[in-house]
Amino acid sequence: MQAQSAAERVHISTSVAMSRPSLAASLKRDMKAAMRALKQCQQAEAFVKQRIQHHDSSHDWWHIHRVRNMALKLAAAENLSAEERHLAELAALVHDVADHKYSGRAWRQAPWQNIAALSAPVLICRCRLSVCRINFSIPLLSSTSPLEDRRQLAIFLADQLGLTQQEQEVVLYVTDNVGFKEGLPSICAANEKDSNAPGSNALNNSGAAGSDGAEAALQQRVLAVVQDSDRLDAIGAIGIARCLTFGGSFNRVLHDPAILPRTHLTQQQYTDKAAQQTTLNHFHEKLFKLKDLMRTAAGRAVAESRHKYMQEFVERFHAEWEAAQ
Repeated sequence: MQAQSAAERVHISTSVAMSRPSLAASLKRDMKAAMRALKQCQQAEAFVKQRIQHHDSSHDWWHIHRVRNMALKLAAAENLSAEERHLAELAALVHDVADHKYSGRAWRQAPWQNIAALSAPVLICRCRLSVCRINFSIPLLSSTSPLEDRRQLAIFLADQLGLTQQEQEVVLYVTDNVGFKEGLPSICAANEKDSNAPGSNALNNSGAAGSDGAEAALQQRVLAVVQDSDRLDAIGAIGIARCLTFGGSFNRVLHDPAILPRTHLTQQQYTDKAAQQTTLNHFHEKLFKLKDLMRTAAGRAVAESRHKYMQEFVERFHAEWEAAQ
């Protein structure tokens, strides 16, 4: 089955209705659902682009774009229904909105990013006052916390997209559990998500609170394709480029032989932003493990060659490092 985006499903439904008028009535409901899905995806795109605009290029819009497209391909290969594919597409689009790696981090806008926000008279006035030297302030921008980012996402899903309660729970379940850290053990039993926070559904790996077996199975089917897609983008040639980009953005040491990869990581150790780790150790601590964590047959097939490419890169890196000693 070929992967289809919401936009493609609208086009197909329109074409069928026009070519076979007798089916127009029966396709009316499908057309309405397809148009709703298309509008929701377009709204989600705009929301995500605004929320992640200050992420570095390892987790930028193009990462979202690749994960979304791969999720649609895996969903088709796994024979997910049209409704499930739509939920997978939405979840893929918003999966990094409340990413712990960026939540609570502050950025400063470059001066040229503020120019568009100033009117022409203000530009002229400032230019004259500074003897034709434009001197713009650089505002501090930040994401307050993962909980607040998640709350804003939950509000968007309910109020802007108008998702049903079940649809909200599926999308939030995926965003809550898509990350690598969710598979790591926790050293404390305390709940990391405030179940009383507005917009929180207290979701965890067992499924949505109060969900029955069918709802939990739905959540797992959607999670599997989005999670595999996100992990596939973390390995192979693109994965290497993203790893190096992320390490540079967070000012990590590229490699230090004295700093060994950590084994038996906990969630707390993995998310400790103060821990001094090297970029190369990330291959051993996470990236090399992803191939065996794939949950779909199609994902496992793609992961094989990407995993091998990463291994060859790290072997070559160590060889060149040693040659320089």
